Amino acid sequence: MFIKKKTKLKFNKIILIGGGELLYYTATLLKKKKIDFLILVSRRHALEKINNISFRDLFKNENINFKVIKNINLNFSNASTVVNSNCLAICFGPSWIFSKKILKLFNYKMFNINSIPLPKYMGGAHFTWQILNNNFEGGIYFQKITNKLDQGPILLEKKFKIKKTHNLTPAHFFKQNTIYGKSFISSLVVKLKNNYTFQMKDFKKKYSSREYFPRLLTKKNAFINWNWPTNEIISFCNAFDSPYSGAMTFYNNKKIFLKKVSLFKVQRFHSFASGIIIKIIKPYIFVATKEGIIKIGKCFNSQSNIHETMRQGKRLMTPYKYLEAGLSFVPKFN
Repeated sequence: MFIKKKTKLKFNKIILIGGGELLYYTATLLKKKKIDFLILVSRRHALEKINNISFRDLFKNENINFKVIKNINLNFSNASTVVNSNCLAICFGPSWIFSKKILKLFNYKMFNINSIPLPKYMGGAHFTWQILNNNFEGGIYFQKITNKLDQGPILLEKKFKIKKTHNLTPAHFFKQNTIYGKSFISSLVVKLKNNYTFQMKDFKKKYSSREYFPRLLTKKNAFINWNWPTNEIISFCNAFDSPYSGAMTFYNNKKIFLKKVSLFKVQRFHSFASGIIIKIIKPYIFVATKEGIIKIGKCFNSQSNIHETMRQGKRLMTPYKYLEAGLSFVPKFN
């Protein structure tokens, strides 16, 4: 059972840290309600795009106050010029784990928006891992940041289910989470403006049952193992589909990317047949796997679609060195 405490979050300014559409939506709400705020973004998040416009340009065009910093922990002096003990920080996938010095600078009023079904899928690449594991739980949480990573109390939460579609991609998960997230943020901003009394729920019991998955980087991790069962090959390809560049394998010893992959037919094949292109009917390529035939809607290299150059009877394969590298690589972001 949760231990509950009551608290009011008094502030004279809100600092938004991180990236993503929910941060941008929060900024527009704060601006509309005339709540003083500033956005702090890493270099990576400054280049992130919404509707093909980078965060940096979007903020400039809409006259939204923001500051790009390399590392808030290393650039402490810069942060201290715009932050004081009366500031409240709300984070959206920040690039940094905050030091004790930064927590103290904010007078320990730093909070994270977690758009995952806590305590599951903590870590990174949440939606990719959920697709791989056939999981459709959804959740969004307003959680206090403490010096114990991901263990702070919960002040506000909303659980939901991701709607299933025929071919699931991370883009679908992003869209569903954004819909629920905007509703959640709207409610949160109203509560903050009205000096709402939050019920703080201790997270320690939930944290003990956590499931943690690491971050992923498509161009390093997303190599297809053609020895997997058919359904796992399909879910793997879908898990690295839009908005990502696609799962990878090799054709004629050259790396290619696959998208729009689905099951065409259930059929038993010998393991040695897995990966062979058994027919091509435009615009699809049909590939044998152990338990069936998969249909691929898009095959391309780094430059262009290579559908026209592919031939039936040829094999898609991934050398073991790439499979092993994909298993061992864990990305680091700034």
